[in-house]
Amino acid sequence: MSSSKAKLYLLSEDDRHEYALYAVSEKLGNMSPPHDHTTWAVIAGIEGEELNKFYRRLDNGENEGQAQICESHSEIVGIELQGKLLELAMLRRDHYGYSNVEFFQSPDSCNLHENLGNFDYIVLSAVLEHMLPNERKILIPKLWQLLALGGILFIDQTPFRYFPIEVHTTHLPLINYFPSKLACFCANKHVGDEYINNINVAAYWFSNLLSGCKNCPKYV
Repeated sequence: MSSSKAKLYLLSEDDRHEYALYAVSEKLGNMSPPHDHTTWAVIAGIEGEELNKFYRRLDNGENEGQAQICESHSEIVGIELQGKLLELAMLRRDHYGYSNVEFFQSPDSCNLHENLGNFDYIVLSAVLEHMLPNERKILIPKLWQLLALGGILFIDQTPFRYFPIEVHTTHLPLINYFPSKLACFCANKHVGDEYINNINVAAYWFSNLLSGCKNCPKYV
């Protein structure tokens, strides 16, 4: 392959040819024409910078090898429940000069801001483990309804529920496997009797669940 073009290296692929890991080496300044990958992918840059532009197709796709397209501009919408975190996010947006980012505050933990529209991608990054079971049952279907046709819901950075050590809050081993009452007792003992005597134990356990105790809590 010419040194002026990208080089593609297959690093790994499963036996069923469903998932593969590639390394791509691009020459500085290379440009690719608008194209469709026809699949999803997770891309991580190791060195250098890649600029991506997104396009919207205007025709109906009947003419093979031809397409009428125009550059589309993405819009990012963030939803936050806590006002202080929302203010911080807005400050970061303004600091970096992002004009396509907008934030809204949810009215409560089981509802979203009204008239959000539809989205091609919805990302829950380190969010699911902080939602109580009743909240997940209500909010996940609502988020699913906001997806455009062919849209994708990403759930990532959620700790594995059955990892031997609960690393999110208590750092206790095997507490993920305990029934909630026993897990609550162990969590309370872990912080010390003197501290427990000065707080509401039920409120402490509720706070632990919101913080991600038992990682992705099944019970309250």
